[in-house]
Amino acid sequence: MQGAGIEELERSPTTVIERALDAAREMLGMDVVYARALSTEGRASIGAYVRVPVVTSDGEHGSLCALGQRSHEPLGEREVAFLEVLAQLVGDQLDREREHQARVHLAFRDALIAALEARDGYTGQHSQCVVELAVGAGKRLGLGPAELADLETIALLHDVGKLGIPDAILRKPGSLDDEEWAEMRRHVIAGADIVASMPALAHLAPCIRASHERWDGDGYPDGLSGPEIPVSARIVFVCDAYHAMVSDRPYRPALSDDHALGEVVRGSGSQFCPDSATAVLQTLAEQDR
Repeated sequence: MQGAGIEELERSPTTVIERALDAAREMLGMDVVYARALSTEGRASIGAYVRVPVVTSDGEHGSLCALGQRSHEPLGEREVAFLEVLAQLVGDQLDREREHQARVHLAFRDALIAALEARDGYTGQHSQCVVELAVGAGKRLGLGPAELADLETIALLHDVGKLGIPDAILRKPGSLDDEEWAEMRRHVIAGADIVASMPALAHLAPCIRASHERWDGDGYPDGLSGPEIPVSARIVFVCDAYHAMVSDRPYRPALSDDHALGEVVRGSGSQFCPDSATAVLQTLAEQDR
């Protein structure tokens, strides 16, 4: 999808509401506004007023409010019924736009994952494995459905910035030198920039950027520590580290599961968020049953 199409999608809820307001203004001959939170300030100067809620599938979204300064501008049953029908139409359209945006969100995400898998097969497979573990840990930590959906996308895309890392570094069979490590560490910044450029995913960019921050503040790129690190980033960091340890890499063979679990335990409270580490360990124990 081209950039203009993405921008139009992002503007579409506003466009829907503006079209409804124009229709109501013409029908009633009064000013009609849409409010997410209605203030009562200045109400004394209003001669005629009516409010009808705009309801979407997840609850009240806002209100259509008709106001007139002269008291001889009555709003009868006909005008109120018109606003109620209009409010229902706006709510239905907002639901449709939200569903459309969710489909576009998934298309963006899947396109990035496909590019990542084509670029580096291990990274793509690794991300898929991190997802299952991260979502299990997130459920144990009490994340709600929307938070779990975001966590899944963050886990899938946490390494997307590696699309820009040269093969000589990404697939180097030996240890990286200091300059190469500096280049590798920039992948979280690049990944956050990629995600931030896509309106449907932009709210996840801070978690992508923070996906290698340590609980003790010795991580990168910003040296965040403790509660400064977004919860989803804390969870993904533990899952990412565990799966990397139990996977064969060009520079070393896979560690044993017991060794990797021991590293997670030892890193709890320093490298890893203690609650996240515990949730990941419990999820792994459940998977082994």
